[in-house]
Amino acid sequence: MPESSAKMTHVPDIKASEDAMQQRMKGWSWPAERRLSLRTSMLVYVILPLAIILVVGGAVGLRELEHRMERRLQEDVELVGRAIQPALSRAVNEGRIDSVNRALEAAFSIDRVFGAYVYDSSGATIATAGQQGSLPSRRQVSQLVQEGDQAGEYGEVAGREVYSYFIPLTNSGARIVGLLQVTRRGSDFEEYLGMIRVRGIAFVLLALGMVSGLVLYGHYGAVGRHVGRIVRSMGAVAAGNHEARAPVAGPTEIAQVAGSLNAMLDSIQKAEQEVERHQTTELALLRQLQGSEKLAAIGQLSAGVAHELGTPLSVIYGRVQQMLRAELPEASQQGLVQIKAEVRRMEKIVQQLLNFGRGGPVQRSPVKVHETIAHSCDALQELAQSHGVALTRAAEGPEAKMLLDGSALERAVANLVRNAIQAAPGGKVRVRTHADTSNVRISVDDNGSGIPDEIRNRIFEPFFTTKSVGQGTGLGLALVHGAVRDMGGSIRVGNSDLGGARFEILLPL
Repeated sequence: MPESSAKMTHVPDIKASEDAMQQRMKGWSWPAERRLSLRTSMLVYVILPLAIILVVGGAVGLRELEHRMERRLQEDVELVGRAIQPALSRAVNEGRIDSVNRALEAAFSIDRVFGAYVYDSSGATIATAGQQGSLPSRRQVSQLVQEGDQAGEYGEVAGREVYSYFIPLTNSGARIVGLLQVTRRGSDFEEYLGMIRVRGIAFVLLALGMVSGLVLYGHYGAVGRHVGRIVRSMGAVAAGNHEARAPVAGPTEIAQVAGSLNAMLDSIQKAEQEVERHQTTELALLRQLQGSEKLAAIGQLSAGVAHELGTPLSVIYGRVQQMLRAELPEASQQGLVQIKAEVRRMEKIVQQLLNFGRGGPVQRSPVKVHETIAHSCDALQELAQSHGVALTRAAEGPEAKMLLDGSALERAVANLVRNAIQAAPGGKVRVRTHADTSNVRISVDDNGSGIPDEIRNRIFEPFFTTKSVGQGTGLGLALVHGAVRDMGGSIRVGNSDLGGARFEILLPL
C-alpha cells in the first residue's frame, strides 16, 4: 500500500530577518512618507509572523490529522473483515456456500462496506456481495493466499476508487483455504477528509482572526490610544496652541515620553517668554535711547538758538525802554509797550529753551516731598483764583525725605498744576501726594476736557502742544518729563476721576 506524504514548508527566521534588515538600513533614515506606522509595524512584525506560524503549523497538523483519520477509516473496514473472518473460514472449509453468502450479505449491509468477496485457495471467486466489476485476477489472489498476510491497498472496483482489505481464511490446522476481500468507497475517504480540511482551515482562519484582533486591541489599549493623544497634542502645538500638553497616561514608558515632551514644551515656552521679555526690554531701551538722543539733539539746538537770540532781545528791550522815557505820541507809546510785552514773552521762551538744553550733573540734596509740593501749590493759588479754579492739595502718609533736586521737582509740579489750571477754567484741580515704604506718588487731576488717546504718546515730545498759537511753546511737559527722568522716576498720563486728565509722577524711595 503506498504511503501518503506531506510537503514541508520552511518557516523563516524572523529575528534573523529583522537583524539583516536593520543592518541594511543602518546609517540610512527613511523619508517620513515611507515610514511604517506603529499599527502597520505590528502587522508586519507580529501578526504576519504569527500568521505564517499558524498556517504552517496548521498545515502540518491538518496533514497529520488527515493521515490519522484515513487510517481510522481503514481500520473500520479491517474490523468488519476480522468480525466475519472466523465464520467465513469455517464455512469455506466445510464447503457451505450458503453460509458464506449469508456472512457476506451481513457484512455488505453495513453502510461503510462497498463490497465483500470470497476466493478459494486457487484464486477463484466463491461468493460476492455488493458491487460487481473488475476484481483482482486469480494470479493476484493466489499470490496473496500464498503470502498469507493481511493487506490493504487502494484500487478500482466497478469503475470506482476503493480501499480493499484482504484477510486469509484458514482451517483448524491454520492452513489457508481462501481469501476474504472487504472494500470501501474511496469517496468516503475523500468526503470525510475534505470535511476535516474545511474545518481545519476554518479553525486556522478563526485562530488567526482572534489572535490578530487581540494583538490589535492590545496595541490600541496599551499603546495606540496613548500615542494618538500625544500625536494630537503635538499637532495642536504645531497649529499654534502652545498651551497644549500631552496627557501623562498609559504604560510607564509612554507616560515618561509624554512627561518628557511636556517638559520640553515648557522649557521652550519659558525660553520664548524669556526671549520676548528681553526683546521688549531691548525695544524699550532702544526707544529710550532714541528719545534721549533726540532730546539731546533738540537740547543742543535749543541752547544754541537761545544763546544767539538772547543778546539781540536784550538790545531791543533796552532800546524800547529808552524810547518809552522820551515824549512820544500816544500811538507810538502804545506800540512800544506792545513791542516790550512781546520781547518779554520771547525772553521767557528763550529762558525755557535754555532750561531745556541745560546739561551737566543733577544737584541732589535731602528734600521733604510734601513740603516741596505745598510750596508749588501755594505759588499758583493766585493763578488759580484768576481762572476761577478751586486748587486743593492732599498729602497721604508720613513725610517722605528723598535725595533729589528739589527745585527741579518744584518746577515740574508747578508746570503740571499750571497746565491743569489752564485746562479747567472755572473748574477743579487736585494735587495729591502719597508716600509708602517704597514709592512716592504725586498726582495732578483736573476736570477739564482731558487728553485724547491718539495724542497721549506725543504730549511729552518737545514743541508739541495743543494750545493755540502764542499760548504755549510745547516745552513745559518735555521739561517735566526730563526732570522726572533725571530723578530716576517715571511719569504717565491717564483719565482722572474728576472727569479730565491725570498726570502721575512715581518716584522710588
